[in-house]
Amino acid sequence: MKLPLPIENLLKRLHRSTHNYTDLDSKPERPSSDLTTVEKEMTARCYTKLLQGAASPLSQLALQVHLASKDEISLTAADVLVHVKRLITVFEQQGMTIIGQPGEVLSYDPVSHEPVDAGSYPVGLAVRVRYPGLAYKATVIRKTAVEKLETA
Repeated sequence: MKLPLPIENLLKRLHRSTHNYTDLDSKPERPSSDLTTVEKEMTARCYTKLLQGAASPLSQLALQVHLASKDEISLTAADVLVHVKRLITVFEQQGMTIIGQPGEVLSYDPVSHEPVDAGSYPVGLAVRVRYPGLAYKATVIRKTAVEKLETA
């Protein structure tokens, strides 16, 4: 099967760049422009898909903020939460994962947890989730904020 020329060229460049490493600290060579046309198109499609999913709940939130700022309506938590839940669903469909739930007890892991106080905790210490963390496709992008369990 013959691949389209831009895809074939991209694959050739990727193959060449993997052979240009002499040690772990070296960087792959990039074309003169940061992104090729194919990479730009793929990135644009990903952003478009994400933003199309988020557009409706964001539009509804923007309307509610506008009306509340004009004192035309009084917002309740329920009004806002329904749209925030929809936004969370959109991001989860794109690969985002929420790590931990407030109040949940976990074993401390410095890779995915961050103490809310200035201290450091030993690995495996029982901690309580204060704020959930976020991961994107198994990469932690915001650590879960945790605190020590109170001892009686």
